[in-house]
Parts: sequence; C-alpha cells; structure tokens
Amino acid sequence: MVLQSLFLTTQESGPADAGAATILFVVVGIIVAGVVVALKGQSDAQREAYENAKAIVSTTVKQHLPSLVRKRAQLIRVDAYGKQIFDKWMQEIDYFVTHHVLPRLSPTELRAIKEEDIKL
Repeated sequence: MVLQSLFLTTQESGPADAGAATILFVVVGIIVAGVVVALKGQSDAQREAYENAKAIVSTTVKQHLPSLVRKRAQLIRVDAYGKQIFDKWMQEIDYFVTHHVLPRLSPTELRAIKEEDIKL
C-alpha cells in the first residue's frame, strides 16, 4: 500500500520522478525475489532435516523392534470388562523416545520435527 501510494505520488510529479519510481520498484522486486529465494532455501534445508529425522527414527525403531514388541505384549493388559489398558505401554513409548530416539537427533532435526508437527 505504501509503495502504491509512493508510485502514484511520483507519477503525478512528472517524467523524471516516474523514472525514480520505476527504479524503486525494480529494487523492491529484487529484494523480494532475494527474500523468496532465501525462504525457499530454508524450506529445502528444513525439509531435508525432517527427512533425516524420520530416517533416524525409523532406523532406531527397527533396531529395537524385538524389544519393543516384547514390551508391548508385557505392558498392555485387558481389564475385567475386556477393555485394553495402554497406560504402561504409553509410558514405555515416552521412555524409549526420550532415551533412545531424541539423543540421536540434531537440534536442527528436532526443530524440523516440531515445526512439521505444528503444520499437521
């Protein structure tokens, strides 16, 4: 809005000022293009960090899969009314993530996961 009013003001002033407005718009266009390119690069880096984090999580889970399957069988129980109780299993998942997954992720990968979760 400010740029539009600046442009209209300089157009009314005369041909020399109109040339200055054109230069202003070219400069602003270059700056905007630079910002877009920087943000796209940041997005690509963020996407790469997210993909790396997913690979690390997947590898870690596969590495410990036999233990996780065994713990799941041990910790999920059924109450007297046939309802499965997952409380202890959820605690085990939290423990596993906290002590075995998160320490393998870099700060950039952690940030990427958190930002991706926010988008979902």
